[in-house]
Amino acid sequence: MLDMYRKPEKLLRACEMLCRIQLERIAALPDAKEFTPSFMALHRGSHGFMSLKQFRIYYWPYLLKVINALVDKGYTPDVFFEGDYNSRLEHLAEMPHGKVIARFDQIDMARAKEVLGGKICISGNMPVSLLQFGTPDDVKKKCKELIDVAGKDGGYIMGPASTLDEVTPENLKTMIDFTKEYGRY
Repeated sequence: MLDMYRKPEKLLRACEMLCRIQLERIAALPDAKEFTPSFMALHRGSHGFMSLKQFRIYYWPYLLKVINALVDKGYTPDVFFEGDYNSRLEHLAEMPHGKVIARFDQIDMARAKEVLGGKICISGNMPVSLLQFGTPDDVKKKCKELIDVAGKDGGYIMGPASTLDEVTPENLKTMIDFTKEYGRY
């Protein structure tokens, strides 16, 4: 992190080198012949980790190149945007339309739908704490809210905000069953 301040030119060269290596690895992959998701967990591009200016310089240009390369090979990037990406939504709209799944952890889902709807598939934002400690009625209420906001006109996959390691099985089943029943387009 300090290199962004102390040695920005050297850090940019490192970003370019790592991106080049990733692009070479992607180029060596076989072309995807059917739906082949490529999961990518992002931990350091969020609002709480770097400023929007830093994101635009050190993070986004390289990530977008990797995403585009995967799409060009026929893969579907399934990108987990962990943390607060509200200030970065306009950048995420630059991803190839109809080719990417964006999973969210902490997002204003109405704004995400406004900015990204019709461009990329959005997913997630179901609080795991609710699945751990909420009641089935709480889970249904949140599912309805997410479907009504993010699922309007399609393009939403119900999903948790993060891993499901310690959720209540009854609440997970409630989320799945309610989504199957209520979430039809």
